[in-house]
Amino acid sequence: MSHPHPELGTPPALSSGTQISGNAFSNQYYSSTYLIFHDAPRVNGNTITATNTYYPIYLQNCYNAIQVLKNRMALGIGYGIYLYACNGALASHGLVANNFVSIGGSSTAYGITLYGSNNQDIYYNSVNITSTYNAARAFDLEGGGSTINVVDNIFANPGGLRPPHAAGGVRTRTCNP
Repeated sequence: MSHPHPELGTPPALSSGTQISGNAFSNQYYSSTYLIFHDAPRVNGNTITATNTYYPIYLQNCYNAIQVLKNRMALGIGYGIYLYACNGALASHGLVANNFVSIGGSSTAYGITLYGSNNQDIYYNSVNITSTYNAARAFDLEGGGSTINVVDNIFANPGGLRPPHAAGGVRTRTCNP
């Protein structure tokens, strides 16, 4: 495993076997699910409702066959699903699929965000951003990344009116912006 920040030295051992499934989260202040340094974590089938949860599902430095599947969230602010420096394997991509994300309000609203992540498949998600925040996005790819497959998603942003944003690295992109 390579570390995304070599100046930090050797990363800690990865936690494995992590599963967060079938939960109902309501109004956690900062995050409902916040995972750092995990091997193939699974965040599946959760329901999140919140007015001030900034990072409902946040994964950082998670590796291999990540799963974020069938989650439903209705939010007043935040980054619905955020993958930061998460790297799937070439033969075993991470998968963000069949999620429903709705974010309203008038502040920060990003449905699905990948920052510096590689080998991720983003399939069959429905994201509806009704926030009037002028920089809101239903899908946002930042900080590089490679082999990001974005297929058959519904990305709607009638509030902020910004289209999905991909700063490079998207290999396949078929979606309804």
